[in-house]
Amino acid sequence: MTLTSFSSARVRRLQVSRVRPVVLPLALLSVTFALTRSASIDDAYISYRYAANLASGRGLVLNAGERVEGISNMLWTLALSLAHLAAVPLPVAGSALGLLSVAGSVLLTDRLCRRLGAPPVVALLTACSVAVTTDVVAGATMGLEGGLFGALLLLVLVSWDASGPTFALGVISLGATRPEGLAIGAVLAGLRLAMPRGEPRRRWWPVLGIAGLGGVELARLALFGRLLPTSVTAKRDIGLSLLTSLRLHGRDGLAYLVHRAGVPALVAAVVLVVALVLVRRRVAATIGADLVPAVVVLVAGALLPVLSGGDWMPYSRLITPYFPVGYVAVAVVLARTGGQRAVAVAAVVPLVLAAVGHHELPLRDNGRTALDTDRGFDRLGRALEHVGAASGARGVLATDVLGRPCFWAPSRRCSDILGLAEPAIAGRPGPGSVYGKTDYAYTLSLRPAVLATDTWPRLRDILAVARGGSVSYVAVESQSLTRERVFVLADTATAGPLRDALRRSGDRGVLIAPAGSAFAVWDSAVGG
Repeated sequence: MTLTSFSSARVRRLQVSRVRPVVLPLALLSVTFALTRSASIDDAYISYRYAANLASGRGLVLNAGERVEGISNMLWTLALSLAHLAAVPLPVAGSALGLLSVAGSVLLTDRLCRRLGAPPVVALLTACSVAVTTDVVAGATMGLEGGLFGALLLLVLVSWDASGPTFALGVISLGATRPEGLAIGAVLAGLRLAMPRGEPRRRWWPVLGIAGLGGVELARLALFGRLLPTSVTAKRDIGLSLLTSLRLHGRDGLAYLVHRAGVPALVAAVVLVVALVLVRRRVAATIGADLVPAVVVLVAGALLPVLSGGDWMPYSRLITPYFPVGYVAVAVVLARTGGQRAVAVAAVVPLVLAAVGHHELPLRDNGRTALDTDRGFDRLGRALEHVGAASGARGVLATDVLGRPCFWAPSRRCSDILGLAEPAIAGRPGPGSVYGKTDYAYTLSLRPAVLATDTWPRLRDILAVARGGSVSYVAVESQSLTRERVFVLADTATAGPLRDALRRSGDRGVLIAPAGSAFAVWDSAVGG
């Protein structure tokens, strides 16, 4: 059966009045979650540590007494802290809250389609498209805020016409959930003021939304003394012009965008152009002013990777929150081209976009290693906590895998080699990267007891800077740790107790070796 064979009677039989609209997309979401479920990514454990510290009374901090915003998802972390207070394990809470958020996105997708005048069958199948997009579901349930941010984008668009308290709360929440939410929320609230509808008193709600965004920044300034999270500053260029930054990162950002969303974007563009040409309707009349807010959101989602150079995280984490809005925009424009055939095409195309989009298994390191191998850092963190509890020595752990080991060693001071929680590194002039910045001399100035990384050449580079220093390091290594890409150097006072603690955790093969010998072993096992 072809798309053009849909008769009006057949379309009527597909109407949502015959099918409960909530059941089908949520059932599909359950299946997608079961197929794509992954462990919490390491960065999620940074938020978990902040949430645990807040819930235990130490404040919204990574290390007690240090007011540094090493997270970029304040609202998400606050929600996690409430779950921790309710005795819900934080990795479970991260996955559960993410699943609830993406379920909200599925339902709000249906509502947004209806608000924009799409037929019920189009709204239903567009919601189903969100439910079966694996990157949306897996990205929302890996412990980070992507699912919540996507749901908030949809909430603001759904409440656009009413422009009431829900709209204002959504705008404020956008700014508290992700850094780009500040700009998107302010633009949407300003646009709503410029496109007034209904009673004049409704204009106050966008104003309150903008004021609330200012409140978010004042709270950030009061808590951390900065207007931007340190985790964001570490990835940004300092002292470079916008044009220079674009030259440095624009190509990588475009490559990221093409790789993660290029095929569905191309398919959508071709279908839309063909449809508009065939019906010979003016583009402005078909798109309509009510689609402008959605277009603004999509433009912001496309600009973000171009300006930042993309992202290293799996599941297209940087852009998946914008996918549901894209599905809605395509479906609504197609439905507006007129006729029953247009309705049929509008209902099917979002499913096609979901099918041809980027689908990623729960892998990291460009597919070399499973995400759950980061659990080797869980063992390291627990061992370090045991060492500290037994000896009272709680020296600094310096690592570029900040989440898992620091979460499981809550009493140990942690320093991020990549600067995401170190203002002295983050604010260093020069170019940033999707990983952050480094200043090995500063890291060594902290006299870390342990250096840990999933990229062993970094340890070699750090030791080159440390040559002649007062602290001597040896490697703590085993076949298991090497297989899990956990590379560790420890000072001579910490190495023995750490080896013993790791052996007690079940890894009987842990040895202490000279750093140079370990580098040769690691190079042979995993390469440079």
